[in-house]
Amino acid sequence: MTKLVITLHVVAGTIALFAGMAAMSSRKGTRAHRVAGTLFVVSMLIMAVFADYLAVAMPGQIPNLFIGAFTIYLVATAWMTVRRKERSVGIPEKIALLVVLCLRAPFAILSFQLATGLQPSFESAVPLEGPVRVAIYSFTFLVAMAAIGDARLVWAGGVTGSACGSLVGTRSMLSPSGLIQQIQGRSCQF
Repeated sequence: MTKLVITLHVVAGTIALFAGMAAMSSRKGTRAHRVAGTLFVVSMLIMAVFADYLAVAMPGQIPNLFIGAFTIYLVATAWMTVRRKERSVGIPEKIALLVVLCLRAPFAILSFQLATGLQPSFESAVPLEGPVRVAIYSFTFLVAMAAIGDARLVWAGGVTGSACGSLVGTRSMLSPSGLIQQIQGRSCQF
């Protein structure tokens, strides 16, 4: 069963790579862009769900469970960004904030344990040193930025601006220090 899931995980990831390239290569708003974007989202979600399954089924992979869940969060919130109307916040955005706040805990705990030399509370099949440690710190930072971005989004009741509805994947990356982010010469206002 694990070999089948690994194969499906790799196939879905490969499809996502090509669909993502096709979406980025086509003009925004065209049928080709929408179809490629939808295929990208679906294949990324499938890939991440299989990654989460593998993280639980294979020994020493629990940290990958959180990375897979974060991938699902990023893809889902990017899709919500494209579909959401301006100045609107609904239950999906509030659930996304709750999810990213829950994801913040294991990343923060593991980063703290690694930074202070404590024994990590998660077993890992690979040593949590060097590039792996840098990746964990990076994911911790990205989860924190996503939580800040989502909290600002929910608190402000949404975003407005002509570019905001088309900012796939950047909703959580808006600058936490300013109220207006300049993007492609147009502004998104909270």
